[in-house]
Amino acid sequence: MDVLIRRSLVIFQCSLTLLSEPVRGSMCLNGPCQPGNEFCGAPFENAPKFHLMDQHGCGENDPNGPVFDPVHGVIHHFYQIHLAADGGHGPNYGHFVSKDFINWAQLPVAIWNGFDSSVWPPKKTPYDSQAIFTGSAVIVDGAGPGGKGPGVVNIYPGLCNKNKQDWPNC
Repeated sequence: MDVLIRRSLVIFQCSLTLLSEPVRGSMCLNGPCQPGNEFCGAPFENAPKFHLMDQHGCGENDPNGPVFDPVHGVIHHFYQIHLAADGGHGPNYGHFVSKDFINWAQLPVAIWNGFDSSVWPPKKTPYDSQAIFTGSAVIVDGAGPGGKGPGVVNIYPGLCNKNKQDWPNC
């Protein structure tokens, strides 16, 4: 099992194995999808007011949460978003936050396949280079900012590419 720290999120994940060649990543509006280029299409017009709807234009499914974050006083809601960084085929984790379960703010993609986007430029992550699947989130003491206090921990299976030889544990 690998333990990764991304911003104030600690991610525990298990890797699955992909036996075929990688599929090219999704194409977004300004070229290949990657951190900083996350929109597959125009935001949806007339989106329901009280229904979470991803506005990246990529499609979504599988809610992964929600979980209350006592450090920031918000509810995090993660979900699968159908865009993928090059080399993978997705999905990744989209991200909403709310203080009241009524008013939601959409944040950038929380977890990318194959990238740690908490640093710039994003660092490659071979253990989940193909896709990130349905998981869950919990609060763990010691997982907060700087390793102090409570923080959100995402648990998810990541899919790596056994044929690529860029990570021996795949």
